[in-house]
Amino acid sequence: MSSQRSRTVPVVMAIVLAGLPAWQAAAAADAVGSSFGADDPQAIPCELFTTMHEKAPTGTERQFYNWAQGYFAGRSSAGPVAAGRKLPAGGEAREAAFGRLLAFCGKNPSANFGAAVVALWNVPD
Repeated sequence: MSSQRSRTVPVVMAIVLAGLPAWQAAAAADAVGSSFGADDPQAIPCELFTTMHEKAPTGTERQFYNWAQGYFAGRSSAGPVAAGRKLPAGGEAREAAFGRLLAFCGKNPSANFGAAVVALWNVPD
């Protein structure tokens, strides 16, 4: 079984690598403006974040809101237990919180997404 696996892995890798350049070309030539996410949401300029959200709202919201939730969790864990804050996980409250991030970026297009999250953190509960 292990010798069969050792022969299969190089074949599978060759197939994947052969298809990679075609996938990269397709992604680069995407005519509909799909969003492929961000390596570091914090560093994305608000203007780009807003454009990404317009073109791919579901994926952009998931990635960026999850990053914001992580920020809140990290900041909360650094303080007293009573100071724990979190962003809503779902429903209208989540939509409202994400709307505040979009609104900040709409008013401050030269800022980055990280600044929008810090501004949301600084809003009293």
